Amino acid sequence: MDELELSSANGDLDRLQELLGSEATNYLLAPSTLRRLLKSAISAKHAHVVEFLLDQNPSYRWWEDHEYNIVRNALSAGVNIFRALMARKPDIINWHLGFGQGTTVTAAVKDNNIELLLFLLANGAKAGEPDEPPGPPLLRAVQLDREDCVGILIPHCPLECRVEALKYAVANSRSLRMIQLLVEAGTDVNYVLDPFSFYSLSMDTLDESAFHVAIRVRDEDSVRLFLEHGADWNSCDAKGVPAKAKVLQQGTDSPIFRILSSSVGFLPSAADN
Repeated sequence: MDELELSSANGDLDRLQELLGSEATNYLLAPSTLRRLLKSAISAKHAHVVEFLLDQNPSYRWWEDHEYNIVRNALSAGVNIFRALMARKPDIINWHLGFGQGTTVTAAVKDNNIELLLFLLANGAKAGEPDEPPGPPLLRAVQLDREDCVGILIPHCPLECRVEALKYAVANSRSLRMIQLLVEAGTDVNYVLDPFSFYSLSMDTLDESAFHVAIRVRDEDSVRLFLEHGADWNSCDAKGVPAKAKVLQQGTDSPIFRILSSSVGFLPSAADN
């Protein structure tokens, strides 16, 4: 680590300016040097040094530098660093970070960085689009069990996005609180996604509503919750099979049968179905 890099890593802007001023008049840092110094300053979260370095060579297209992913690393470093980049190139807020990495919002969810997530959403980041793998940020938040992120993202997502996230949460035994957040936001527990919807991402629950998923996996808490929010035992899956038929298949000794029976007074016998 040379003295330039050391000054960047230590946040010593005075020394960095002194070193650069001593080397040449109107000195423009080469992209390779800028990359190295930015890497040190970003890792150490020195926003004032990052801002200075970004202004040293206007021709340096730092957002296209494949040697060091400045945008992704700035997200990991937090709000102040990413804000410095956004001030110079605002559209990075909705960038895709590469196949399988999602968007800036996905990165905030992955890092469980609530401050960054709130900053991105407040400044126009898109949160509800069915992005390339790993899917929309809300689904990613459910997959990673980021309960706080789920609560923040829900108002920014369309119904179909919330339905897919709810189905995943039930099928994969996420916390009841997470499921409650999705249901209490008005997510329709009887809604069956069109199999060709951009949000139909899980083959395991492709033909089902969240209510049907809860019955299949015998999630008693979710079934009770869904009944409180309009679950219909006559609702059908994409193949036309009603929820009541799936309950009957489990047998009258099933706890799901007892829950549904008590909620409607009785259930028909298998012979009546």
